[in-house]
Amino acid sequence: MPARWQPAVLDSREPGGWVLAHCQQHFLADSNGVLFPREWLKRQDLPILAEHGLGYFAGDPIYLLELQQPVELAGCSWQGLRQLMLQGDAGTFKMLGFASQIGTWARQHRFCGSCAGPMQPVPGERAMHCPICAIQHYPRLSPSMIVLVTRGAESRPPGDSSAGGRHLLD
Repeated sequence: MPARWQPAVLDSREPGGWVLAHCQQHFLADSNGVLFPREWLKRQDLPILAEHGLGYFAGDPIYLLELQQPVELAGCSWQGLRQLMLQGDAGTFKMLGFASQIGTWARQHRFCGSCAGPMQPVPGERAMHCPICAIQHYPRLSPSMIVLVTRGAESRPPGDSSAGGRHLLD
């Protein structure tokens, strides 16, 4: 069974699909969730900084609108990623985590850090390019992993010789 969330570089000039609205680590949501019909949301006079094609969720193309500031829309509210994690499933959370990182990267790379010129998206890649000094920036996605390394009996507190039960450091 294919995963519900598949990241991919999508051309934002293509019509259709669904869209997430992101601003300052929050997503716009209504009673149906965080995905909105893309063409409808783009007609809402939003202060859009950038639009990025993110990939596919349940086979449907998903885009991201990174907004300059949060806006009020009737029936909608802004929700943080942690709040959404507690409400949704793992596939949705993977998509939202990816989208949040891309949105933050898009916000932070609007201008070149070397010459201050405006950055432009690179067609067919997830990158921003400075036409003045030719610097190219790619997003730094931050996967996380938690590991516990143990050393057998050395991990037990001094004087603990019990053989039963598992200890935190076993």
